[in-house]
Amino acid sequence: MTPVATVQRRPPSAAYLALADEVERDVAQLPAGTLVPSEHELAGRHGVSRLTARAVLQELERRWVVRRVQGRGTFVARRIEYRIGPDIPASWTETVRRAGAEPRSTTERVATVRAPGWVRRELALPARATVVHLVRRRTVDGEPATWAESWLPADLVPGLAERLPAEGSLHHVLHDVYGLEPVRAWYRAELDVAPDDVAVRLGLRARPLALVLQGRLDSRRLGRPVELTRSWARADLFRIVFEMGSAT
Repeated sequence: MTPVATVQRRPPSAAYLALADEVERDVAQLPAGTLVPSEHELAGRHGVSRLTARAVLQELERRWVVRRVQGRGTFVARRIEYRIGPDIPASWTETVRRAGAEPRSTTERVATVRAPGWVRRELALPARATVVHLVRRRTVDGEPATWAESWLPADLVPGLAERLPAEGSLHHVLHDVYGLEPVRAWYRAELDVAPDDVAVRLGLRARPLALVLQGRLDSRRLGRPVELTRSWARADLFRIVFEMGSAT
């Protein structure tokens, strides 16, 4: 009996993924904010169905290569390299500027409160200690980018509400106004589903994955913790890059 030859078939997904790779290479040559071909244009240009073209754009959006804006179209996304390392200042404003973008921070809340237990432990504060709770909204090139909370020992930053400009850099104030010389003690970044209120604040559709950034700054001069921070950042705007040691 003659054996029946088997035909190796590519999985149905392979076609649109191969086209997504090709379109991604083309898009990489375009400036951020450039309008990319629509589903109809992609279908005609590559001889595929409208359904396949839609799958391609959805795949590129999942890769954070493009951003789809309801009623406006699909645009080349720009992801900023947010670099973290021993030789890089622990300043969000300075890091974003070094990446070639324009940062802006707006203070939503600043209040002196009793330190929650977990904050008190992380900042090595005594019982019943107070902290300054700071809530800030940040934009990059005019777009909502991060929403951040900070807790600072109240005894280290007296009068912070008056000394921190509404749109100024907290790191600058801690370094130049209070002379605390803040440096990173630890830092953590992970992806998680954005809560409803965070998604609204960041202008995100539904509840996509977002970057959860947590860390602590210590005062180089005093040798004690100076700021505990937790923030949510748009994963389609930031690429976190950790630099440890030097490449040779």
